[in-house]
Amino acid sequence: LNTLGNAYLQRRGPGDLAQAITHLDESARLAREVDDKPQLAMSLNTLGNAYLQRRGPGDLAQAITHLDESARLAREVDDKPQLAMSLNTLGNAYLQRRGPGDLVQAITHLDEGEKIDPDPVSRAMTLNTLGKAHIWNNEPRKAVDRIQEGLSMLEGTRNLRTRAAAHAILGQAHEKLQEYELAYTNYKAAAAFNRDIGNHSLVERDERRAENMMRALRN
Repeated sequence: LNTLGNAYLQRRGPGDLAQAITHLDESARLAREVDDKPQLAMSLNTLGNAYLQRRGPGDLAQAITHLDESARLAREVDDKPQLAMSLNTLGNAYLQRRGPGDLVQAITHLDEGEKIDPDPVSRAMTLNTLGKAHIWNNEPRKAVDRIQEGLSMLEGTRNLRTRAAAHAILGQAHEKLQEYELAYTNYKAAAAFNRDIGNHSLVERDERRAENMMRALRN
């Protein structure tokens, strides 16, 4: 059921998220009945992710409930890869909700998840999200530090999407710090990576931001 729910979650055609939630909810119920905590942690994480992607009324609250339990169970059974995954998804959920105190919660969970994640590419992706959270929390210097840390993990890899996102967020952080030349350089780097990927809408966005930085430098 968990694998079937994952398949619907990845396909994401009409009605697929509802199907994913149905199967994942059943998977979690069965795991709870037999007290299979590792399986329950996994099912709840995927179920929370499904609610996070659907984002209907009340879905973010459901996502946070399931992901919080998933993280607690993963901590109980000392499953660090699952705990990292649950904490990272939980941080994303708080970041999307952005109610009172949610940015601090997002940063706390993302920071813990990144520290125990064994996969450097996954850590770099989490650091991108952390950077975004720090910008929204009016901490652009912290955003710069975390994203640069993530970029160092991607050296020698071909993970263009993560590198493009890192430079785009880094550009925003430098822009907020009024470091317009550094912002320009990073927006141009993001545009170059997105051009290589073929993501033309993001190329246009990044080039437009770079032009804005050039205008700011002339003023």
